[in-house]
Amino acid sequence: MLQRKYEEITDREKYVEELLFSIINNEGNSNNAVVFYGQSGIGKSSISKSLCTKITQHYSNRTIVILKEKKLNNCVTSNPINAILLQLRNDLLKDNSDLSCFDIAYLLYDALTNNSADMDLSTKVIRKSQILQMIEIVKKGLYQFPLLLEATKCLGNYQSQQKLEAEFDGSKIYASLNWFFIQQTEEICQWWQLKGRHNLRELKDCANLKDILELLPLFLARDLQLHFRKTRQKAVVVIEDYEYLNGCQENYSWLQNIIQLYPSILWVIFAEKMVEATSNILNIAIPNLTNAESQLIVQKFGVKNEEIAQQIIQASQGIPLYLHLGVETYENLTKQKAAQIENFASDTPEILPKLYAAWDWYERRIWQILSNCRSWDEVLFAKLMSQFDIASCDWICDCWRKLFHKVVKSPFVESNPEGWSLHPIVGEYLHRNQPDNLQQSVNNWLFEYYQAEYQKSELQLGALIKLLEYGLKSRQQQQIVNWFLAKVKLQQKAGKHDFTVFALKILLRYQNNASAFSLLGKSLYALGDYQQAVTALQTAQKLWEAQNLQNSLLFSKVQLQLAACYVKLQRINDASNAAKKALTIRTNQLNQNSVEIAEVLNLQALIAVIEGCYTEALELTQQALQIFESHQNAQIQLAQTKFTLGWLYAIAQKYDVAQKLFKQTLEDIACENHPLAIYCHGMLGNIYQNIGYFKYQQAYEEYSKSLEIAEINFGLTHPRTLQLIAAIINFSRIRGEYDTVDILIQRRHANMEIINFEENPAVADRLNKIGCLLLQQGKYAFSEHLLQQALQINCKYLSEQHPQTAETFHNLGLIYKNQKRYYTAEVYFKQALQIRSETFGEKHPITANSINSLAALYCCMEKYQQAEPLLKQALEICRKNFGEMHPHTATTLNNLAQMYQCLGFSKKAEPIFHQALDICQQVLGENHPYTKIVESNLGRLQEKN
Repeated sequence: MLQRKYEEITDREKYVEELLFSIINNEGNSNNAVVFYGQSGIGKSSISKSLCTKITQHYSNRTIVILKEKKLNNCVTSNPINAILLQLRNDLLKDNSDLSCFDIAYLLYDALTNNSADMDLSTKVIRKSQILQMIEIVKKGLYQFPLLLEATKCLGNYQSQQKLEAEFDGSKIYASLNWFFIQQTEEICQWWQLKGRHNLRELKDCANLKDILELLPLFLARDLQLHFRKTRQKAVVVIEDYEYLNGCQENYSWLQNIIQLYPSILWVIFAEKMVEATSNILNIAIPNLTNAESQLIVQKFGVKNEEIAQQIIQASQGIPLYLHLGVETYENLTKQKAAQIENFASDTPEILPKLYAAWDWYERRIWQILSNCRSWDEVLFAKLMSQFDIASCDWICDCWRKLFHKVVKSPFVESNPEGWSLHPIVGEYLHRNQPDNLQQSVNNWLFEYYQAEYQKSELQLGALIKLLEYGLKSRQQQQIVNWFLAKVKLQQKAGKHDFTVFALKILLRYQNNASAFSLLGKSLYALGDYQQAVTALQTAQKLWEAQNLQNSLLFSKVQLQLAACYVKLQRINDASNAAKKALTIRTNQLNQNSVEIAEVLNLQALIAVIEGCYTEALELTQQALQIFESHQNAQIQLAQTKFTLGWLYAIAQKYDVAQKLFKQTLEDIACENHPLAIYCHGMLGNIYQNIGYFKYQQAYEEYSKSLEIAEINFGLTHPRTLQLIAAIINFSRIRGEYDTVDILIQRRHANMEIINFEENPAVADRLNKIGCLLLQQGKYAFSEHLLQQALQINCKYLSEQHPQTAETFHNLGLIYKNQKRYYTAEVYFKQALQIRSETFGEKHPITANSINSLAALYCCMEKYQQAEPLLKQALEICRKNFGEMHPHTATTLNNLAQMYQCLGFSKKAEPIFHQALDICQQVLGENHPYTKIVESNLGRLQEKN
């Protein structure tokens, strides 16, 4: 009967418990995994629950982790291994106070896969803002501009057959991480130096995102080894359904590998079959019920007829589920009439059909309805019963709550985090044996119910999958599929490609849908899985052709995506043909000025470049540029297309046009920190180098800008940064400037030493210079950390009174002044001034620089009486060393005038402003930025008067 709850079978549980505890307590045990196996229905779930309770009670000093199918099934991803690793990480490292290599790698994988970093790993040492900075640095380091080879390669030497650089380079990720951690606090930087860079070293060899995913178990293993060694703890991990976890992944070896990596963990696994993974796994069969045990259970539940009891036992074959189903059949039959032997199954396959026949119509209908639910709770249960007219059942109480509690006590109903569900064996049978119209009606109602529920709040990804599965079994299947695909497109726009692959594969199990295959190809391309993307897109192509839609815009989109995949796979002829098809369709059906046509033109230009057809590429890019210029919302495409066109004009040696386009690109991106700015400056350097020796100085300046930005944004040892240094060294050799060559070689060497955490004065000097560049960009926190490192090295290896130490003190003072930490800035400025005064003398220009900075600080602090004599002293030094007509003199005059203005001495300030402005106009020119600043200061003073 529905209301009967069967008691647990304690003898077998005790047997399994004693076996496991003897293994755990055996110090000489070499097994780190125990597998309890048996077929579905043997009682693995009840045994595992009982065992987990016992383990928790007896081993409070161990960390207990339970990997459940239902819990992990809530994690929506194309790689469910992530859910398993995340649960292991969160449960086993929840008290870890150290940084985690797994956290770093997982956050990078998640951000690069889904274009986001919304996974909260509750890291205690590193803030979310720092994580976002880390991801930004890595993404900049991976920036690809496909038409660029070497930023400083002589334009006349480009080969006719171009090769694209690697799409994904793990060495760039590793270099970017190095650069990020170098700029962090001493604690975080030290963690990277001592642990992080060694434990994440395999990142350097990653060629794609899948490589990072496969390394996640290794990185977690290293974290766990360090943690358990530090805490001297041990752990037990219970896997309740091995087949589910293994079925999550195409590669079935991942779990075996992960078991071997964690020696401090005992793995307790429940499986249907033996797990032959490694030599240190012990397999133990879960015993069937003995005949005596079965007899006892049957008698306990009131089966008094010996012949019937024996038939129930014989048919169940010692499997608890089938024994309970036989007893359930008996209870139903005796309620209606006297039970007959022919009403009972004689073997296992007959058990469910006999129970099905024993139910009355309403009871059967309850179970049929529930078999359509992934899970249900009390609210959903009541609504379903009411919706499908179960209320007229004679034996059912009017109270839904009482009925609900009777249902969930059934031996084939299981609890889960979302509520309750039917045992898979029973659920599958009921699902197959119900009228089609009932199945469609229930799923249609469930879809509408959940859709209404989830519209109340933001639609979660797991909910979207649930809605799809109900909708596919409803009457409105195609409408729901269209609705689902629209939602998937939104997820793609948000960069959630990992999810869209998972979701689309579920849809494609039920139907061959051309749009779904097309979207799948798009997401696989975004994830870097180009071969699988081609397979999906070719399937979409065939399906569109079967529907005679080969001239549709949908078909053109597939062709364009195929062309992009073929380029990545270096199938250039196939790429060219696919792009031509896409262009023909779009030209026939769209406005000639549409962005969609420009996208195809840009891809064709890339193909032409790879084939060495630069004239054709130039013409195609010009057409694309004209289209993008007419659209206000295509700024990124416009900037990249201008760069491409400039690059092609430079190849064609039309340097004036190329130079103009590169400068326009710099204006369009309006950000010196954008990776494209690095390439623009590099290409401008190329142009000036190719024009001739009289432009060499400008070439060097552009290359230097490019290198400076690369060091700040990509990192000191990023492959692109090192490539730039090498190229500038070669250029300097061409110029015959061997002193510059030596300086650059030392610079590259110092960069390598910084990343290797070596300490010497050259490293301190590079840290100081990089810190200054960061200071100029307003990145005060990063700048401070680098300058503090430089200060420590200088004090250790040079002394506190060395000029290089004074420079670092001075730069730190500038940071604290800009942060309005005035009293801290004063200490550092005074220290720098004291060292410089003793080293260079009080009349030296470098000393004047410190005096000027300290005076400016006092002005900010409104300590004008202390500022005035300092400014006059600095002015005297500048005039003596540089003369009246010098920018330094003008700067000091401007500062002095500003001080008088703040004091309200406008008449005294105005002539000094005029002196400063006159010097600037004559020495720097009227359009120089500093001239404009002095002019503006004077203008504001005159307005007030």
